[in-house]
Amino acid sequence: QREIEKVILNMHKKGYSLEQIMDATELEAAELETIIEKLKKSIAKTLVKVFTVVERIISKYLIKKRIKQNKE
Repeated sequence: QREIEKVILNMHKKGYSLEQIMDATELEAAELETIIEKLKKSIAKTLVKVFTVVERIISKYLIKKRIKQNKE
């Protein structure tokens, strides 16, 4: 299942039409749309996690920078 999701995601990102993906995967439109929506939600959740980590890193950097400036 995971492999077919990767194929679908790559085809979708490359701009293949729903019909082209259906032909290549032999899935029905409803199945395909469900998988694509599931993948989009998964990607969105991952991005939120990544941005949260990046925000923490930047905050720590800025705090350290302020502390260093205050010592000078």
